[in-house]
Amino acid sequence: GGSIGGPTGLEGTWWFFSLENHNEEGAVELGRRDFPSRRIVNTSAKTPLRDFLLAGGFDFRAPKGNPMFLRYSLERTREVRNGSLRRPLGSAANRQESLSHFHSILYNWIHEGKSIGNAFVVQANTLLSSIPAFPTSDAVTIPSLGLRNEIRFPTLQDGPNFLIPQRTRFSRVQATDTVTCVHGAHVLKFGGDWQQQLSDTLLDLYGNGTINVLEDFANRDRNGDGII
Repeated sequence: GGSIGGPTGLEGTWWFFSLENHNEEGAVELGRRDFPSRRIVNTSAKTPLRDFLLAGGFDFRAPKGNPMFLRYSLERTREVRNGSLRRPLGSAANRQESLSHFHSILYNWIHEGKSIGNAFVVQANTLLSSIPAFPTSDAVTIPSLGLRNEIRFPTLQDGPNFLIPQRTRFSRVQATDTVTCVHGAHVLKFGGDWQQQLSDTLLDLYGNGTINVLEDFANRDRNGDGII
């Protein structure tokens, strides 16, 4: 990452820009059903972290005053981790991916008079955070139901975690204006603030459900179809 800034060429106007890109590689211990040996073997899978940040803005200070400031910032994150921190061990399909997008913009204007000053600020922020179904072909699929289910064996959690997908959206807009009047030894300050906040949450709890089984590997033909 890095940052850079300087004058724009117009009197009293400056700009800046900063960027940071964070890439982190990791791995997590997992389990896998090994059919030839009929046992759960330990393995691992990647758990990357990607975090991208960006910010930029302008600062304008004219010789006669009335400075203005404008800033925009962005953060985008992707992280893969275990779907559950408890035992039994999870499979590669039991991991989950967390995604986050954040945007923010701010504008500030100040009037510097001899006896009256005014400060106006408007800003807007949006956040989208989600945990979608994990994109892997290792997930357990039941064609008759069209679902990708979590199946919990005695020593392994396989398939996507039953708590996903999840999503949270949030937006906030704010405008503030403050007036300051100076008369001799007296100072009067007044103003107003307006905000709008909107949010919603999707939590598909038990949407696909969990299937609990009593054996890691079946040991006899229970339904009489000749297949174990």
